[in-house]
Amino acid sequence: MASFGSVAMFHWVGITPEASRLEDVAPAELPTHRVTRNDIFELQDSYRRDGRVDVVVFSAPQLSLFELRDLADLCDGADLRCRSWL
Repeated sequence: MASFGSVAMFHWVGITPEASRLEDVAPAELPTHRVTRNDIFELQDSYRRDGRVDVVVFSAPQLSLFELRDLADLCDGADLRCRSWL
């Protein structure tokens, strides 16, 4: 998701190779913010306007051949119109 849109990438301490320790990737004092279920639901609801899908992003470099095949099957027979804003 981080390759498109406003989804941030992050380091997971102990998992991401360059983040073996918190000190490797963060300042000494980190700000904190508690994210509640209500926060998540509010964010999701902010994207729902009229029930119509207005944008779909297929991040093909990250999709496997199997995922691309399944996606093609899902789109079979659909009226897909591409618009370019470039």
